Amino acid sequence: MMGLLGSAVHAQDVSFQRVWPNYREAASFTRLREYFGGSPDATNRAALRTQPDRRTGYYWLVRTAASADLPDCTLRLELHRTGQTDISIHAFPFSVSAGSHVVNVGLTGTDWTDPAERPVAWQLTLLSPSGSPLATEQSFLWQRQTD
Repeated sequence: MMGLLGSAVHAQDVSFQRVWPNYREAASFTRLREYFGGSPDATNRAALRTQPDRRTGYYWLVRTAASADLPDCTLRLELHRTGQTDISIHAFPFSVSAGSHVVNVGLTGTDWTDPAERPVAWQLTLLSPSGSPLATEQSFLWQRQTD
């Protein structure tokens, strides 16, 4: 089914428990500590963004579950957008921590400017350092296009 990462960790040891896609304004990421001079990155929720200095955009809130740390992985996002025929692919360096954790994966800044736009279809894949798929989640329409 899926490849191995090293000799001790199998693909079933990591999963996407839930994926919630949604457009988010920059203000939704502002935490109380920022109003008192704290760093924007000092929050307890990780964010992977196509334009790290821009917060507004379309996000996939991803809850991962892993039995062990998985360093140096890649989170690949593929999507069809309204009015485009080609699939857009975005890759983010991502290390999965053991346990259950949440990460926001976002197309931000000029990569997603219209708050009313929704992706037509999408797929998220966690890849091992060698490129083997470890976990995948996809929209209903992504599944339909491959059937």
